[in-house]
Amino acid sequence: MANLFADIIVPLPLSQTYTYSIPENMKEQIAVGKRVIVNFGKSRFYTGIVTRLHNDIPSYDRIKPITEIIDEKPILIPQQLQLWYFMSAYYQTSLGDIYRVALPSGFKIENESIVDLIPEKLEEYTPSRAENNVIELLNDGQSHKINEFNTSQIKHIKHLIDVGIIAKTDKLNDNYKPKYTDFIAINPIYANSEKLTELMLGIKRAKKQVELLQCYIDISKNQAIEKQTLLEKANASTAILKQLTDKDILRIEKRRCYRIDITSEVETEIHELTEAQKVAYQQIKEGFTTHESVLLHGVTASGKTEIYIQLIKDTIARGEQVLMLVPEAGLTQQLANRMKQFFGGEMGIFHSFCSSYERVETYQHQLSDTPYNLIIGVKTSVFLPFKKLGLIIIDEEHDLGYKQIEPAPRYHARDVATYLARLHKAKTLLGTATPAVETYANCYSGKYKLVELNERYGKVALPKIELINIKECYRKKQMKGHFSLEMIENIKSTIEKGQQVLLFQNRRGFSPYIKCPQCGYIPKCPNCDVSLTYHKHNNTLSCHYCGHTISFDTKLETRDTKLNFQLLQCPQCKDTQLTTQGFGTEQVEDEVRVLFPELRVARLDLDTSRSVKAFDSIIGAFQNGEIDILIGTQMVTKGIDFENIGLVGILNADNLLYHPDFRATERAYQMLVQVSGRTSRRTEQGKVLIQTYQPEHPIFQQIVKNDYKAFFSQDMLDRHAFHYPPYVKLMRIIVKHEDNTICNRTAELLANKLKIQLRSRILGPDTPSIAKIQNKYIRQILVKIEINASIQQVKEIIRNEIQGVQLQKPYNTANIQFDVDPI
Repeated sequence: MANLFADIIVPLPLSQTYTYSIPENMKEQIAVGKRVIVNFGKSRFYTGIVTRLHNDIPSYDRIKPITEIIDEKPILIPQQLQLWYFMSAYYQTSLGDIYRVALPSGFKIENESIVDLIPEKLEEYTPSRAENNVIELLNDGQSHKINEFNTSQIKHIKHLIDVGIIAKTDKLNDNYKPKYTDFIAINPIYANSEKLTELMLGIKRAKKQVELLQCYIDISKNQAIEKQTLLEKANASTAILKQLTDKDILRIEKRRCYRIDITSEVETEIHELTEAQKVAYQQIKEGFTTHESVLLHGVTASGKTEIYIQLIKDTIARGEQVLMLVPEAGLTQQLANRMKQFFGGEMGIFHSFCSSYERVETYQHQLSDTPYNLIIGVKTSVFLPFKKLGLIIIDEEHDLGYKQIEPAPRYHARDVATYLARLHKAKTLLGTATPAVETYANCYSGKYKLVELNERYGKVALPKIELINIKECYRKKQMKGHFSLEMIENIKSTIEKGQQVLLFQNRRGFSPYIKCPQCGYIPKCPNCDVSLTYHKHNNTLSCHYCGHTISFDTKLETRDTKLNFQLLQCPQCKDTQLTTQGFGTEQVEDEVRVLFPELRVARLDLDTSRSVKAFDSIIGAFQNGEIDILIGTQMVTKGIDFENIGLVGILNADNLLYHPDFRATERAYQMLVQVSGRTSRRTEQGKVLIQTYQPEHPIFQQIVKNDYKAFFSQDMLDRHAFHYPPYVKLMRIIVKHEDNTICNRTAELLANKLKIQLRSRILGPDTPSIAKIQNKYIRQILVKIEINASIQQVKEIIRNEIQGVQLQKPYNTANIQFDVDPI
């Protein structure tokens, strides 16, 4: 019996699939994994994904039919659907949320509402002033998309639709447009050499045409050639080409082409591994015979990438594919440029800096008969289709960039990748110099195999790390701005040796906040519970959470690296001497330019590198020796390979330690070790100077000794004492609402209900350190579950209680989020 119904995922945050009937004329074409157009709601149409075909009659009063089948072949393979269902269950998120993230936006054909004015109806209606403003906008004889209007205008448009003044129509808009390029081919009748000779004689007076035609013959090899390439090679104009096409000598053909070049040739032989790398490489291969996952714990600059390259080569030689994950898009492009030398056209890239069209084409290429053998990408790359996946490499596996926080689904790409490898019976290699505590614990428990690489490439010595007690420096008046005299002297001597300096301050902007010295007033964001950060380059106060910005018309004066906001009046006491507090990368840059006016200085943070082009430009200039001192935030800590850094200066290490988070010490250790590892990667031993108020702190002592095991042991003791992962499973419930009272009451009600069943496993509700973001108040509930407990049962209890609370007014207006394995 033929299937009558299909279960469909729609790209909405809904907890279930929806059943549609299959029209008779579609029953032969329908298949699991294909995209379909479905009507959802009154008049909305969405691109859905078929997940199941069956004959089970649903309980709906009215079963809608599928409107259209989009694909000839499925765009989701079985392993992808399995991954979606696993993520939905594990992370307690909807399939619709996963769908929105997993498929490039170009795959989603969207419903678009068009509004048109009906002028003849205006005679019977007297609009309000606000409605009249909308009517004036529409009274231009054109159709308008409804998303061109703001929220208040849409409210009036809806009323005008109801009274018949405006007509609304819905149409489907395809977000993906294939790219076509003009190719030039010769008329087949001139394939005969005699005909071609005759042709040349016939047009010999038109010298430019002859030259263009001769160039085509010389370079085409009887194949069509791209129009632009031909014109450049022949140094000819489009007018000359048109004369030949008008005579039907040459013909223009439009051909589909890829936006990403996939034709690169392999340029470089794979390097031979050092003895230490060979040992690690063999241990990894042996580890894969007994374990699904292996951790490569290699010190910074030990050459982990060279081992990756060899393993990738081995995997491709077996006819299998490799997925290599990196935590940030900027690193993807850098790594891709390096890997392209070895794997050429076998490699594809997938990250947020790729356009929507490029991501669609990479996805489609993976479904073709000749997919990429190697994909390098960020966390969303786990959703790509792989037909023969053999190895997943997760570089810098400790990095927070692998955790998706907003929007849903709130997944961790490292853990999802491990599950994806299991689905394909592939292996997983995790690489880092500073493993996540949970990952290292998995090695101790025997879940992962541990391989260590404790020698730097070329046997270069690890950097010498020294601590500078800035409390003493201030007491002895040995500070200039935020630089100790020792730091300044080391910068001078490093530059004199012809080496470069990297300065690390993990806070962007000029100053975290400004303050009135008379009454203590601090400007805060009206939408978020944070102070506004001062940015000197554009003279603004800005919120780093919602983007709210205040611009100053007044000129700011610099006095001893502090700013006086002349004429900017404190709203409380009317004083005009507001000053900056704390410092960020902008202020460090200003100080460096004053201290070293003759040196070339640049800054790498989110403000200077919002695009991959800007990022690559700064990194490229530093690598080429065009910058003497680079100042950066955590962006400079992540796997970037600098060859000539003689000194790394960390200006304020203490601010990494004091966050209300049990992972604060882990993150501080990882970040400081990673940034320290940027120095002396190729030549003589480099130096790292860490300015701190408490050099006796255990973290700093462990970093100086490069003693990860001591850090791990201490951190595990702390986590065991206070019941944190890996000794428990952690989940967080987040309640958000525009009304602080409703937010509080909702969180308290939910927590009380959960405590009845889960008792002391529920902590809170409490107020997070940032209690309001984008005009929504926030409360959180922490759930700690024993490792041997039924995690799925706990999730079910939580889900049921959340659903129960959301059925009650006014709690149903609160936004309740569930985050499994929060960071």
